[in-house]
Amino acid sequence: MPHDVLVVIPSISASQVRSSLPWIRELEDLGLRVRVVANSRSLATSDVDVHLVDTGENPGFSASILRAVRDESDWSWLVIANDDLQVGAADIDALWDTLSGHAPVDGPSVVLFDPEPPRRIPDVRAVLGMLSLVSNVGETLARQMPGRLLGRRDRSRGTGDTPARGAAPFYKAFNLVAISREAWELVGGLDPRLVFCYEDADFVRRYTAASGLLPRVRALDVRGERSASTRRHIESVLPVIVHSAREYLLLLGIPRRRADRLIGAALCLRIGLAPFSHAPLRAHLRGIRRSRHLLRTGTVPRLPDYDSL
Repeated sequence: MPHDVLVVIPSISASQVRSSLPWIRELEDLGLRVRVVANSRSLATSDVDVHLVDTGENPGFSASILRAVRDESDWSWLVIANDDLQVGAADIDALWDTLSGHAPVDGPSVVLFDPEPPRRIPDVRAVLGMLSLVSNVGETLARQMPGRLLGRRDRSRGTGDTPARGAAPFYKAFNLVAISREAWELVGGLDPRLVFCYEDADFVRRYTAASGLLPRVRALDVRGERSASTRRHIESVLPVIVHSAREYLLLLGIPRRRADRLIGAALCLRIGLAPFSHAPLRAHLRGIRRSRHLLRTGTVPRLPDYDSL
């Protein structure tokens, strides 16, 4: 069982990987195969003592995972983990118990370990709310309001580790997720067209449609920096987010011209709300301007260059 588990950690930072070495070593001591995907030259040429998969580029989350999986044929579970997670011994025990308790006869399975509450699979409105920052500002205001003013809660998400019966399709960010090989092959893996966002939601969307199953939830107390890196590189990353959002809308069946118009309107709203985000304002506004230009020209943006990181 242990050698059947493949753990893939995409990263651009040698220092971040070094800080994660304690829990990486614990996974290796259990016999799990850990592969760190190096999406930067600084990581690829570092002396950090892990098994590195050098992509020679910075292709994005989905392509990084696909690159690592391509070289590994003998696995029954794929665990995807962010490099900035804080993972304790109890979390590793829970991860191990979950994987070892699943037999191949149980069918395809996706297990979401992120501690954040489940979210509904994004529809068009949700995508535009994220791009415009309307949903982010709304969530911030909601956290600051007294509970009695929040209205009726969405009870379809269930509580604890078990979704409510009849729950709507949901997902969690792939900060820490386990995917059985049967589920991976059923879906066809992550979609590399989704370079920086929506790859997790799209995978779960396709998994639910193909299997008729909802993901399992085993919330662990693992924490990470979340979007800190995105904020630092907002000028170059935002155009890639916008590109991924457009690709996701196309996957939902939205015609390209309509998708472009909707995204353009969302970016206009984002200009007014940018001062309320945590990203540096000037870089943020330059990122919006670049996003609108690339949207008009149809140019495919790229993440920060491999050699510059």
